[in-house]
Amino acid sequence: MNPRLAAAFVTGLAVPMLAAMAALPRHGSPDQPIHTHVAREYIESGPETGNLVTAILLDYRGMDTFGEVVVIFVGLVAVLVLARHREPALPAASPSPIVAFIVRLVTPFIALFGFHVILSGLEVPGGGLQGAAILGGLVILNGFVFGPQHARSLLPGRLLPWLQGAGPLAFLAAGIVGGIATGFALGYPTHLPLLHEAMLMGVELGIGIGGALIFSRLYLALEDA
Repeated sequence: MNPRLAAAFVTGLAVPMLAAMAALPRHGSPDQPIHTHVAREYIESGPETGNLVTAILLDYRGMDTFGEVVVIFVGLVAVLVLARHREPALPAASPSPIVAFIVRLVTPFIALFGFHVILSGLEVPGGGLQGAAILGGLVILNGFVFGPQHARSLLPGRLLPWLQGAGPLAFLAAGIVGGIATGFALGYPTHLPLLHEAMLMGVELGIGIGGALIFSRLYLALEDA
């Protein structure tokens, strides 16, 4: 590409972007629209969920969160396609006995904490993605210490392909059920408390379990590469 044309193209994009940034309210200003309109609406009209952050992520911004989950899943698919012809990773060297003992000791407690973060996300800070990071990090930790083969043995075998897509599938199921119950895709029926809680919990579990497996498979794919 001609360097002058490239410079003109970049300049043509940069000028309106810089002008738009200059017109934005001052950072932290209480007059920003997010403080004067959006946040107030979230607080006053938020769904009946103990954790307002979860309500925003799964209800107000439900489609956006759905898109984020799909992007993570598609990223895994792309990595697996690119890495499918790679040779398996070599066995890891024997870990320090002290490190191995500590990792074996803390692994079940970290796993329990990860599921606690996922399941309690409806009422307190936490939720699916945070729990996914904990569980996925736990698998990666075991892989660093004991080798990729050991980390692979922690994954759920034949169910793995389905559970990797648990996030998008949970959102899809919630969208269908919500559409039937409320007339809106990803609508959570507050007039049916049990169904409302079950839908939110299902989405949280889908994000948490699916995200953890995606993070784990990304690590293993990179190790194989």
